[in-house]
Amino acid sequence: MSRSVSAAIVVAVALSGCPASASADPIITVKVASRIAEALIEPQSLFTQASGSDILSVAAPPTVDTLGFATASLVSTSSELLHWSAVGTASVSLSPTAISRPAGGQAELFFQLELAVREPVRYEFGGMATLFTSLPPPRTDIPVGNYRANSRFAVSVFQELPFGPAEVLRLNEIEEAQNDFRASARIDQARTINPTFVGVFAPGQYTVNVLSDVRTTGFNAPPADPSIATSSFNFRFDFAPADAAPTPEPASLLLLGTGIAGVWRFRSRLNV
Repeated sequence: MSRSVSAAIVVAVALSGCPASASADPIITVKVASRIAEALIEPQSLFTQASGSDILSVAAPPTVDTLGFATASLVSTSSELLHWSAVGTASVSLSPTAISRPAGGQAELFFQLELAVREPVRYEFGGMATLFTSLPPPRTDIPVGNYRANSRFAVSVFQELPFGPAEVLRLNEIEEAQNDFRASARIDQARTINPTFVGVFAPGQYTVNVLSDVRTTGFNAPPADPSIATSSFNFRFDFAPADAAPTPEPASLLLLGTGIAGVWRFRSRLNV
């Protein structure tokens, strides 16, 4: 799988939280290393891949064959330079019709950021992912059949160190279903997760990977009753200077002003 560079953004923020001057060094450089959506239908080996900020990849067999259909779409945006977000859906609907040969479908989304951190940076990752699989009952006219479906959402962050990359955080959620000739009904499974990560990146080089993929495989499934797998997600990734002073609340400012006024009156009395 190719990992083409599609964009590069340099972020400059003063440690005080105010905009930095044009000559100041950025605290973090964010580069989009990959945005990829790909879909695959087998055994025809129909494969499509696309990359960009707003991408859609579709794989479908000719209309004379109802083997399957796979789509993968991803939209990612950056706002105010230190705030990233993405939304995507990968889906497969597969109806194997051949008795003696297996069939499969796959859709995958891949999003990668490369970070060059020069000063400690606070990060926050949050989002939601819905994983769904649905498998039909086996055909009654054939005593053998087996099919699977799974959907996955994964996040990982690695820091480049002298001895190699070191994993900083990882999330790998999978929803999987299996149905065979012993089953008597359709199997539907669904799950929603809300991953959240908060921490600080020390100075260094980091790689952030976000992956969502779905797969279905099997044979002897009913032609009009497909195997289905979907993975839908949205996430945000925010960065901020780690030692930026928080903005005082109005009540705090009032207390501070009252205290200063009191000290001034007390010192004035001493000088009388």
